[in-house]
Amino acid sequence: MKPNFALNLSHDGIGLLHRGKSGWELVGEVALDAPDFGERLTALRRAAKTRAPDGVTTKIVVPASQILYTEITAPGPQSAVRRRQIADALEGMTPYAVPDLIFDWCGQGEVVQVAVVARETLAEAEAFADDCGFFPVSFVAAPDPAQFAGEPWFGITTTAPAHLPQGARIERDTEALPLDLLHAAAAPAAPVAAPIAKKPAPAAEAPAAPPEPAAEPAPVAKPAPVAKPAPEAKPAPVAKPEAVTAPEAAAQIPAEPAPSPAAETQPAPQSEPATEPAAAPVVPPAQASAAAEVAAPTTTPAA
Repeated sequence: MKPNFALNLSHDGIGLLHRGKSGWELVGEVALDAPDFGERLTALRRAAKTRAPDGVTTKIVVPASQILYTEITAPGPQSAVRRRQIADALEGMTPYAVPDLIFDWCGQGEVVQVAVVARETLAEAEAFADDCGFFPVSFVAAPDPAQFAGEPWFGITTTAPAHLPQGARIERDTEALPLDLLHAAAAPAAPVAAPIAKKPAPAAEAPAAPPEPAAEPAPVAKPAPVAKPAPEAKPAPVAKPEAVTAPEAAAQIPAEPAPSPAAETQPAPQSEPATEPAAAPVVPPAQASAAAEVAAPTTTPAA
Protein backbone atom coordinates (compact mmCIF):
# COMPACT_ATOMS: atom_id res chain seq x y z
CA MET A 1 0.00 0.00 0.00
CA LYS A 2 1.01 3.63 -0.48
CA PRO A 3 0.51 6.33 2.17
CA ASN A 4 -2.57 8.43 1.41
CA PHE A 5 -1.03 11.64 2.77
CA ALA A 6 2.31 13.45 2.61
CA LEU A 7 3.49 15.62 5.51
CA ASN A 8 5.78 18.33 4.18
CA LEU A 9 8.17 19.67 6.83
CA SER A 10 9.91 23.03 6.53
CA HIS A 11 11.59 25.56 8.80
CA ASP A 12 8.47 27.72 8.72
CA GLY A 13 5.72 25.19 9.20
CA ILE A 14 4.08 22.01 7.99
CA GLY A 15 1.87 21.28 5.02
CA LEU A 16 -0.40 18.29 4.48
CA LEU A 17 -1.10 16.87 1.01
CA HIS A 18 -3.68 14.22 0.12
CA ARG A 19 -3.39 11.61 -2.60
CA GLY A 20 -6.62 12.19 -4.53
CA LYS A 21 -8.04 10.40 -7.55
CA SER A 22 -6.57 13.02 -9.87
CA GLY A 23 -3.29 13.44 -8.02
CA TRP A 24 -1.92 15.18 -4.95
CA GLU A 25 -3.98 17.98 -3.39
CA LEU A 26 -3.06 20.47 -0.68
CA VAL A 27 -5.22 19.93 2.41
CA GLY A 28 -3.79 22.76 4.47
CA GLU A 29 -0.78 24.15 6.29
CA VAL A 30 0.16 25.51 9.69
CA ALA A 31 2.93 28.01 10.46
CA LEU A 32 5.12 26.98 13.38
CA ASP A 33 4.87 30.47 14.86
CA ALA A 34 1.08 30.64 14.59
CA PRO A 35 -0.38 31.81 17.92
CA ASP A 36 -3.12 29.21 17.53
CA PHE A 37 -0.79 26.45 16.33
CA GLY A 38 -2.46 23.74 18.40
CA GLU A 39 -5.96 24.58 17.20
CA ARG A 40 -4.92 24.75 13.56
CA LEU A 41 -3.07 21.45 13.87
CA THR A 42 -6.19 19.84 15.29
CA ALA A 43 -8.25 21.22 12.41
CA LEU A 44 -5.71 19.81 9.93
CA ARG A 45 -5.95 16.35 11.50
CA ARG A 46 -9.72 16.46 11.32
CA ALA A 47 -9.58 17.45 7.66
CA ALA A 48 -7.32 14.46 7.01
CA LYS A 49 -9.66 12.05 8.77
CA THR A 50 -12.58 13.44 6.81
CA ARG A 51 -10.79 12.64 3.56
CA ALA A 52 -9.63 9.23 4.74
CA PRO A 53 -12.21 7.83 7.17
CA ASP A 54 -10.65 4.36 6.85
CA GLY A 55 -7.32 5.55 8.21
CA VAL A 56 -4.63 8.16 7.77
CA THR A 57 -1.06 7.21 6.84
CA THR A 58 1.59 9.68 5.81
CA LYS A 59 4.98 9.76 4.22
CA ILE A 60 7.26 12.40 5.73
CA VAL A 61 8.85 14.79 3.24
CA VAL A 62 12.25 15.58 4.76
CA PRO A 63 13.34 19.24 4.33
CA ALA A 64 15.72 19.73 1.41
CA SER A 65 18.17 21.51 3.71
CA GLN A 66 18.67 18.24 5.58
CA ILE A 67 19.59 16.24 2.49
CA LEU A 68 22.85 15.96 0.61
CA TYR A 69 22.41 15.54 -3.13
CA THR A 70 25.52 14.51 -5.00
CA GLU A 71 26.82 12.39 -7.88
CA ILE A 72 29.07 9.42 -7.26
CA THR A 73 30.97 7.12 -9.56
CA ALA A 74 29.60 3.67 -8.81
CA PRO A 75 29.70 1.44 -11.91
CA GLY A 76 28.34 -1.63 -10.13
CA PRO A 77 27.04 -3.32 -12.10
CA GLN A 78 25.21 -5.36 -9.43
CA SER A 79 23.09 -3.41 -6.95
CA ALA A 80 24.96 -4.78 -3.94
CA VAL A 81 28.28 -3.81 -5.47
CA ARG A 82 27.01 -0.37 -6.40
CA ARG A 83 25.74 0.12 -2.85
CA ARG A 84 29.16 -0.65 -1.41
CA GLN A 85 30.82 1.69 -3.89
CA ILE A 86 28.49 4.54 -2.88
CA ALA A 87 29.04 3.86 0.83
CA ASP A 88 32.81 3.94 0.33
CA ALA A 89 32.56 7.25 -1.54
CA LEU A 90 30.47 8.79 1.26
CA GLU A 91 33.19 8.11 3.81
CA GLY A 92 34.38 11.50 5.05
CA MET A 93 31.93 13.38 2.82
CA THR A 94 29.73 14.32 5.80
CA PRO A 95 30.20 14.89 9.55
CA TYR A 96 28.57 11.49 10.12
CA ALA A 97 29.95 7.99 10.05
CA VAL A 98 28.57 6.09 7.07
CA PRO A 99 26.55 3.71 9.31
CA ASP A 100 24.70 6.78 10.62
CA LEU A 101 23.50 7.70 7.16
CA ILE A 102 20.66 6.55 4.93
CA PHE A 103 20.92 6.99 1.18
CA ASP A 104 19.10 6.27 -2.05
CA TRP A 105 20.41 6.49 -5.59
CA CYS A 106 19.16 6.57 -9.16
CA GLY A 107 20.61 6.54 -12.62
CA GLN A 108 22.41 4.18 -14.91
CA GLY A 109 25.96 3.96 -16.06
CA GLU A 110 29.05 4.60 -13.99
CA VAL A 111 27.88 7.85 -12.36
CA VAL A 112 24.69 7.88 -10.30
CA GLN A 113 22.72 10.55 -8.42
CA VAL A 114 22.65 10.04 -4.67
CA ALA A 115 20.45 11.52 -1.91
CA VAL A 116 21.76 11.20 1.64
CA VAL A 117 20.25 12.00 5.06
CA ALA A 118 21.29 11.43 8.67
CA ARG A 119 19.45 8.77 10.64
CA GLU A 120 19.04 11.18 13.55
CA THR A 121 17.24 13.62 11.27
CA LEU A 122 14.76 10.92 10.33
CA ALA A 123 14.27 10.04 13.99
CA GLU A 124 13.39 13.63 14.87
CA ALA A 125 11.05 13.99 11.92
CA GLU A 126 9.24 10.79 12.84
CA ALA A 127 8.85 11.84 16.48
CA PHE A 128 7.39 15.18 15.43
CA ALA A 129 4.94 13.70 12.91
CA ASP A 130 3.86 11.00 15.34
CA ASP A 131 3.32 13.50 18.17
CA CYS A 132 1.20 15.62 15.81
CA GLY A 133 -1.00 12.59 15.12
CA PHE A 134 -0.30 12.08 11.40
CA PHE A 135 0.68 8.38 11.56
CA PRO A 136 4.00 8.49 9.62
CA VAL A 137 4.98 5.28 7.83
CA SER A 138 7.85 6.26 5.50
CA PHE A 139 10.43 8.92 4.61
CA VAL A 140 10.93 10.62 1.24
CA ALA A 141 12.27 13.86 -0.22
CA ALA A 142 11.18 16.28 -2.94
CA PRO A 143 14.28 17.15 -4.97
CA ASP A 144 14.71 19.41 -7.93
CA PRO A 145 14.50 17.25 -11.08
CA ALA A 146 18.13 18.06 -11.82
CA GLN A 147 19.25 16.70 -8.45
CA PHE A 148 17.51 13.34 -8.48
CA ALA A 149 15.28 11.54 -10.95
CA GLY A 150 12.14 10.54 -9.12
CA GLU A 151 11.42 10.46 -5.40
CA PRO A 152 14.26 9.61 -3.00
CA TRP A 153 13.17 6.91 -0.57
CA PHE A 154 14.70 6.60 2.90
CA GLY A 155 12.71 3.64 4.15
CA ILE A 156 9.90 3.10 6.64
CA THR A 157 9.43 4.59 10.09
CA THR A 158 9.93 2.61 13.29
CA THR A 159 6.23 3.10 14.10
CA ALA A 160 4.95 1.99 10.69
CA PRO A 161 3.84 -1.49 11.87
CA ALA A 162 1.52 0.14 14.41
CA HIS A 163 -0.15 2.27 11.74
CA LEU A 164 -0.67 -0.44 9.12
CA PRO A 165 -2.95 -3.46 8.80
CA GLN A 166 -1.22 -6.71 9.68
CA GLY A 167 0.81 -8.00 6.77
CA ALA A 168 0.57 -4.73 4.81
CA ARG A 169 3.67 -3.62 2.93
CA ILE A 170 4.53 -0.05 2.02
CA GLU A 171 5.21 0.74 -1.62
CA ARG A 172 7.33 3.65 -2.76
CA ASP A 173 6.30 6.21 -5.38
CA THR A 174 8.53 6.59 -8.40
CA GLU A 175 7.47 10.16 -9.10
CA ALA A 176 8.35 12.96 -6.71
CA LEU A 177 5.68 15.21 -5.21
CA PRO A 178 4.77 18.35 -7.23
CA LEU A 179 7.11 21.12 -6.12
CA ASP A 180 4.44 23.76 -6.72
CA LEU A 181 2.19 22.16 -4.11
CA LEU A 182 5.04 21.86 -1.64
CA HIS A 183 5.86 25.52 -2.12
CA ALA A 184 2.22 26.39 -1.61
CA ALA A 185 2.26 24.44 1.63
CA ALA A 186 5.14 26.58 2.81
CA ALA A 187 3.23 29.75 1.94
CA PRO A 188 2.25 30.61 5.52
CA ALA A 189 5.69 31.82 6.46
CA ALA A 190 6.63 32.97 2.99
CA PRO A 191 4.41 36.01 3.08
CA VAL A 192 6.29 37.31 6.07
CA ALA A 193 9.70 36.78 4.58
CA ALA A 194 8.77 38.09 1.16
CA PRO A 195 7.73 41.52 2.34
CA ILE A 196 10.94 41.89 4.28
CA ALA A 197 12.99 40.96 1.27
CA LYS A 198 11.14 43.47 -0.83
CA LYS A 199 11.72 46.32 1.60
CA PRO A 200 15.28 46.80 0.45
CA ALA A 201 13.91 47.63 -3.01
CA PRO A 202 11.64 50.38 -1.70
CA ALA A 203 14.59 51.72 0.24
CA ALA A 204 16.45 52.04 -3.02
CA GLU A 205 13.55 53.91 -4.50
CA ALA A 206 13.63 56.35 -1.60
CA PRO A 207 16.81 57.89 -2.95
CA ALA A 208 14.81 58.69 -6.06
CA ALA A 209 12.60 60.82 -3.84
CA PRO A 210 15.53 62.97 -2.71
CA PRO A 211 14.74 65.36 -5.56
CA GLU A 212 12.23 66.68 -3.08
CA PRO A 213 14.98 67.70 -0.70
CA ALA A 214 13.90 71.18 -1.62
CA ALA A 215 11.16 70.51 0.83
CA GLU A 216 13.79 69.05 3.22
CA PRO A 217 11.23 66.46 4.26
CA ALA A 218 13.29 64.25 1.97
CA PRO A 219 15.89 63.73 4.65
CA VAL A 220 13.06 62.72 6.91
CA ALA A 221 11.93 60.21 4.31
CA LYS A 222 15.31 58.53 4.52
CA PRO A 223 14.89 57.76 8.18
CA ALA A 224 11.74 55.91 7.25
CA PRO A 225 13.62 53.67 4.82
CA VAL A 226 15.80 52.95 7.77
CA ALA A 227 13.12 50.35 8.19
CA LYS A 228 16.00 48.24 6.94
CA PRO A 229 15.88 46.71 10.40
CA ALA A 230 13.05 44.71 8.91
CA PRO A 231 15.47 42.93 6.60
CA GLU A 232 17.48 42.09 9.70
CA ALA A 233 14.38 40.44 11.10
CA LYS A 234 14.47 38.13 8.12
CA PRO A 235 17.96 36.93 8.86
CA ALA A 236 16.63 35.71 12.18
CA PRO A 237 14.10 33.40 10.51
CA VAL A 238 16.73 32.21 8.11
CA ALA A 239 19.07 31.47 10.95
CA LYS A 240 16.40 29.44 12.63
CA PRO A 241 16.02 27.15 9.65
CA GLU A 242 19.72 26.44 9.62
CA ALA A 243 19.79 25.90 13.33
CA VAL A 244 16.75 23.73 13.30
CA THR A 245 17.39 20.17 12.53
CA ALA A 246 14.84 18.24 10.66
CA PRO A 247 13.38 15.36 12.52
CA GLU A 248 15.08 12.11 11.82
CA ALA A 249 14.36 8.52 12.48
CA ALA A 250 16.38 5.39 12.08
CA ALA A 251 14.38 4.25 9.10
CA GLN A 252 14.41 0.81 7.78
CA ILE A 253 14.88 1.00 4.09
CA PRO A 254 13.80 -1.73 1.75
CA ALA A 255 16.78 -3.65 0.53
CA GLU A 256 15.98 -2.76 -3.02
CA PRO A 257 14.29 0.64 -3.61
CA ALA A 258 12.29 0.77 -6.78
CA PRO A 259 14.12 2.26 -9.75
CA SER A 260 13.48 5.90 -10.53
CA PRO A 261 11.24 6.76 -13.43
CA ALA A 262 14.28 7.79 -15.39
CA ALA A 263 15.59 4.27 -15.49
CA GLU A 264 12.97 1.85 -14.33
CA THR A 265 14.62 -1.06 -16.08
CA GLN A 266 17.88 -0.38 -14.27
CA PRO A 267 18.59 -1.59 -10.74
CA ALA A 268 19.81 1.95 -10.34
CA PRO A 269 17.67 3.63 -7.69
CA GLN A 270 17.86 1.97 -4.35
CA SER A 271 17.14 3.08 -0.86
CA GLU A 272 20.16 2.71 1.31
CA PRO A 273 19.11 2.08 4.83
CA ALA A 274 22.66 1.00 5.37
CA THR A 275 24.07 4.45 5.30
CA GLU A 276 23.36 7.91 4.06
CA PRO A 277 24.85 11.37 4.59
CA ALA A 278 22.62 13.91 6.13
CA ALA A 279 22.56 17.47 5.18
CA ALA A 280 22.10 20.30 7.63
CA PRO A 281 19.29 19.47 10.09
CA VAL A 282 16.04 21.10 9.36
CA VAL A 283 12.57 20.62 10.62
CA PRO A 284 9.60 22.73 11.04
CA PRO A 285 8.99 20.50 13.95
CA ALA A 286 12.05 22.05 15.39
CA GLN A 287 10.20 25.28 15.71
CA ALA A 288 7.05 23.57 16.95
CA SER A 289 8.80 21.31 19.41
CA ALA A 290 11.89 23.32 20.18
CA ALA A 291 13.62 20.60 22.07
CA ALA A 292 12.81 17.64 19.88
CA GLU A 293 13.50 19.19 16.55
CA VAL A 294 16.31 21.56 17.20
CA ALA A 295 17.98 18.81 19.11
CA ALA A 296 20.04 17.53 16.25
CA PRO A 297 20.96 20.11 13.63
CA THR A 298 22.56 18.59 10.68
CA THR A 299 25.19 20.28 8.64
CA THR A 300 24.80 19.80 4.93
CA PRO A 301 27.96 18.21 3.66
CA ALA A 302 29.58 19.73 0.68
CA ALA A 303 29.29 17.67 -2.40
